[in-house]
Amino acid sequence: MTLQQVFIAVVGGSRFELSDFDPLMHPLVDDADVHLQKAYDWHFERTMTAIRLVFGAAGAVVLALVTAVLKQGSDPTGGQIAALIASAGLFAGIGLLLSVRLRNLHREYVATLSYLERQRWMRQVLWNLGFG
Repeated sequence: MTLQQVFIAVVGGSRFELSDFDPLMHPLVDDADVHLQKAYDWHFERTMTAIRLVFGAAGAVVLALVTAVLKQGSDPTGGQIAALIASAGLFAGIGLLLSVRLRNLHREYVATLSYLERQRWMRQVLWNLGFG
């Protein structure tokens, strides 16, 4: 597994391709928008879970490093402070990236729903003309 594949897996992977929804465009499928909404709801919940996990991990790293420094009883070294900032920053950065992707999800949902409706209308026209 390449680093890019690992990053995509951690950050939530690719969302949807329009071809994923081709079966929903058939004129005899009545509840295509319900299936579409379920797919986007599932993606939203999965991304929110990842965001909570990443921000929780950032907090846990900060807490663990602060606890270790306080337990040691001495002033924190520069390396400890750098490790604290770097690790918490890494987790927080991933969380922010996921948040930005999640912000765009609604826009993608509306665009996909619009595309789906246009395609279903065209297929219905072709179906009625005998080309389906």
